[in-house]
Amino acid sequence: MSKPKIPLPVIVTEERVGRKKYFVAWCPVVDVVSQGRTYEEAMKNIEEALELYFEDPDAKKISITINVSLANVFTSVPKGVLKNVRKTTSSRVGM
Repeated sequence: MSKPKIPLPVIVTEERVGRKKYFVAWCPVVDVVSQGRTYEEAMKNIEEALELYFEDPDAKKISITINVSLANVFTSVPKGVLKNVRKTTSSRVGM
């Protein structure tokens, strides 16, 4: 019998340590974190970490109710604030 799958939000940030780049994936619903050298590796690792979290009988579990609302808010920012921000595409959603 296959296990039911539920969608969980994951926030992925790009971190730099010296010259090395890492992607950190965090699921705020259950506070599980993982990382990878690429976005894809970070997503694969967070999926595995979440599966292990839910399989662990000793891990403190929470009751999950998910109501997600995603919206963009447009605001003015001073010049120069966004000079290091890179535009990303939504093609990574649902990977």
